[in-house]
Amino acid sequence: MPILRIALICLATCLTASAADWPMWRHDPGRTADSPQALPEKPTLLWSRQLPSPAPAYRDTRLQFDAAPEPIVLGQRLFVPSNSEDSVTAFDTSTGKVLWKVFADGPVRFAPVAGQGRVIF
Repeated sequence: MPILRIALICLATCLTASAADWPMWRHDPGRTADSPQALPEKPTLLWSRQLPSPAPAYRDTRLQFDAAPEPIVLGQRLFVPSNSEDSVTAFDTSTGKVLWKVFADGPVRFAPVAGQGRVIF
């Protein structure tokens, strides 16, 4: 089930990537989760990736904040945090190619924020 959830998140994120940025969790500071861009009438899958299984901090159904990665998009880049690999990976939104991967000193449990040429996590 987590793999399916990750695939759906990546698909939805890739579709919005061609239309507009999604630079933070739930799109904007108001957490609206709403983009002004319309989705294509017939969406097509451009690429897919197998991501590592998440390693949530808690096994409690009320604490689901890190049960799946929360990717963001800025320009032609998709940034995916990983709480199991302690990293953030940047993908090219057109090809799915890994552009870079940076490691942290611990799990990256929340979505990064991007803007002005920077990614903060």
